[in-house]
Amino acid sequence: MKLNMDLAREFENILRDFGHDVLVLRTDRKLFCSCYNEVTQEASRECPICLGLGWTFTAERHTTRSQEAIGSTQLARVLNDTGIGSVAVSDRKYFFLPNMKAVEKDLIVEVEWDDFGRPTYTDGGIWAITN
Repeated sequence: MKLNMDLAREFENILRDFGHDVLVLRTDRKLFCSCYNEVTQEASRECPICLGLGWTFTAERHTTRSQEAIGSTQLARVLNDTGIGSVAVSDRKYFFLPNMKAVEKDLIVEVEWDDFGRPTYTDGGIWAITN
């Protein structure tokens, strides 16, 4: 039992020393945003409430470590085997503390943080949680 406590504490130390903060968008899939058009089944990309997702969401700041899920040598092999016009996309693995209860289709947004703790998106990447 003591070993588990030491591993948990060590992981917290790793995140504190080497982690970075991301924005996690937790979507509420029960409530459509007011901009959602049921006929076209699309949300407005200009909507300041849902950011074009079509669902209401809660934004949370979490500290994480991440790494590519596919190595660069594997990705080069995938690109060689990918036909013209096809797209090969790598994935990322994120490591969070246990209190981050993500569910499938929530989003992880790589952002920069200003001096007031406000997030600014600078093309860092937006990742959908798949498992």
